[in-house]
Amino acid sequence: MKMLENVTEYITPKDVAKQLKIAPETLRKYANLVDKINGENFFTRDNNNSRMYSKKDITLLKRVIELKKKRRYNARKSYL
Repeated sequence: MKMLENVTEYITPKDVAKQLKIAPETLRKYANLVDKINGENFFTRDNNNSRMYSKKDITLLKRVIELKKKRRYNARKSYL
């Protein structure tokens, strides 16, 4: 049996939200932000127009979360 090369596995928003330990609504908010910055749909969508996330997408979203936490920390620190 021949193995397929360069096949991207996609993960549902529900599973990504669980993996990132955030609410699905928060995931949607972050995805909308990335789409807005990109100027178009950044994430792959299925036939129902739902976003589907690859491992690279999840890495990007982890970075968004990390930056948000860092920003929040810096904002709190500046008030002291």
